[in-house]
Amino acid sequence: MQKYLYLCLVLILAGCQNPSPEPKEEISQTPTQYIPIYIQEPLCPVCSACSDSAKVLNVIDGDTIKIMYHCHEEFVRMIDIDCFESKENKRAQWQAKYYHLSLDEVVQKGVHATEALKNILPPSSVVNIDWKSRDRYGRILGTVYSNGVNINRYMLLSGGCVTYVDRYKNK
Repeated sequence: MQKYLYLCLVLILAGCQNPSPEPKEEISQTPTQYIPIYIQEPLCPVCSACSDSAKVLNVIDGDTIKIMYHCHEEFVRMIDIDCFESKENKRAQWQAKYYHLSLDEVVQKGVHATEALKNILPPSSVVNIDWKSRDRYGRILGTVYSNGVNINRYMLLSGGCVTYVDRYKNK
């Protein structure tokens, strides 16, 4: 019993560590046999996902997701794509004019893109983010991968997004 309590104390004090890809094996000796005991290293007590991967909390729109990353909630804006707006606003009006679409078509494409992203990245999905910077709103700017699939590229090919155009670049 004392060994068990000691083991629990060690695991609790270990804190937030990367999950071990393969369990460690410890051999416990009884008088007549050896019994393998597999010990999984503890996960972060806050988010249970402290690693290089992130957990999807929810989809904001076709090119933005909210994730749990290193025990912090973060927003990720997928780079190199621009999904249509799902609500009528100034950005949707600009998209309609720039892409020669009606405002209804822009909103319809935006809703389609948001639903497509929700289908491939439901809450609790595990993703990897390749990123190097943040935008002026503090969002992570990066490429999202799920099961080795480049989600940015997938969204571009799904039809609800286009290649990103910086409308302020020439001003």
